[in-house]
Amino acid sequence: MTKQIKGFSLVGLSVVLAIVGVLAVGSVSLYSEQRAHVNWMESGTNLSVMKASLLKHAKQNKFLPCPDNNADGLEDRVSGVCSASEGGLPYITLGLSKADVKDSWGFPVLYAVNHGVTSSAAINDCPTNSACFFNSSIPPAFDLTTLPVPGNAGANNLNVDSEVSTGLTAGADNMIAVLVAFNQNGDQTTGLSDNEAENRDGDTTFVHGIYTQKPSFFDDQTITISANELKQRFNLETNVGSAEIPNQGQTGSNADSLGSDKDTGGSGDNIQSNPIEAWDYSTEKFDFGTENANKEVTISFKAEIIG
Repeated sequence: MTKQIKGFSLVGLSVVLAIVGVLAVGSVSLYSEQRAHVNWMESGTNLSVMKASLLKHAKQNKFLPCPDNNADGLEDRVSGVCSASEGGLPYITLGLSKADVKDSWGFPVLYAVNHGVTSSAAINDCPTNSACFFNSSIPPAFDLTTLPVPGNAGANNLNVDSEVSTGLTAGADNMIAVLVAFNQNGDQTTGLSDNEAENRDGDTTFVHGIYTQKPSFFDDQTITISANELKQRFNLETNVGSAEIPNQGQTGSNADSLGSDKDTGGSGDNIQSNPIEAWDYSTEKFDFGTENANKEVTISFKAEIIG
């Protein structure tokens, strides 16, 4: 009795291997694309951290730093004027590490600022010129009147167009600074899509586009710093003028209930939606005399708030 052994022919085996190969390539491709998208999302988070570092520097020092254009981690200035309007983030100046100012693919993030910072006339035309946000000589050199203001956009600020399904539309206009993460193709200089090329041409226009792999690759990410963010954040710290008031005694009684270790403030149940059960008030009148009428007076005080 003869047994017939059945198996795959060479042709059949080749077909099976081809199918397995296609499935394997598809799985690798899908994983690679998913991983790229995860990295892209991480880059967006990193940009937010970098922006927060810039705003922290501005809060502490009353000006934004210049770009780092020689990769030494320090802002680059000559006689108070920025050496360039584009470069890397000055990570040492910001108290960061070199890795902190890179995207998820390890490419340095672009730090672009108002193009007037390279002009001595512009950066010292304070408090009017937008470049005053980078003036380190007399901080803070900017105030609420610094451009842009409603009706006057100023000069040399940055614009970020937004990509929609039908093309580009106006997005964030007249920004003081823009951070750009180039991401996956950050080392590529040719063959870029039009929108990615726009982010690298050194002018004042940038694109915040739609993430896409095909047909026109785009994975750049941007984040902006506006004049209003700086003005609102430092409104109370900004010197908008002063007047000399003679040193004189003031009328009125001491606000003694507000002294050190005194029991002041309201009492309640720590539930915001409920009304405050009781408040403590203290008032004080100051008389600077009629000779000081229409002069600006600044009154400062310190308070420790607990709870």
